[in-house]
Amino acid sequence: MADGPLYILCACVGFGMAASYVLPDALLADIIDYDELHTGLRSEGLYTVVESNLQQYAEIVGGVVPSLVAYFAGFQSLGGCSCGCGAKCDADYLRWSCPADVGYACTDGFGATLLYGEPDRAAPCTVQPEGVQWSFRVFFLAVPAACYLLAAIPAWKLPISSHSHRAIVAQLRAREAAEAAAARPAACSEAAEAVAGGAEAG
Repeated sequence: MADGPLYILCACVGFGMAASYVLPDALLADIIDYDELHTGLRSEGLYTVVESNLQQYAEIVGGVVPSLVAYFAGFQSLGGCSCGCGAKCDADYLRWSCPADVGYACTDGFGATLLYGEPDRAAPCTVQPEGVQWSFRVFFLAVPAACYLLAAIPAWKLPISSHSHRAIVAQLRAREAAEAAAARPAACSEAAEAVAGGAEAG
């Protein structure tokens, strides 16, 4: 895969990831205000639970499906090697030990010079079949980029703009003020009745 398209794809994923951390909660807050305006109820708890559950379902699918696809594509832990690439070998002079290649060196460090064979060859424990590599590219780059771009469509078309949200908040505050004003005479009347009742009892 050429570097140019890969960088473009990574940039799309990066913008999408940034937006996914910033926009959903901001949009959800606007929707909660809009819902309160129409129903008279504040339901942020319900909305938050639904949002959290949907995220968990997506994380379950996103964690299981790519792993299954990579498994069926031929993924092998450590590329089929018994040690190397972070898994310590029993002998200090081994950088890796694989069925088709053994990396002998003076130490087992990542930068240790190999004693035999091509010194700059890739460690077999880092190599996976082409199908596994493509599954990683698809599920960790292409699928997230496509999902972020699709998610941008409803977010872009959301009818609650900054202007309409200010109007919603103003209406909510006006309704709260009206309800508070209506509650004051009732409270005063109840207090007066309580005082009168006490006077009569005395």
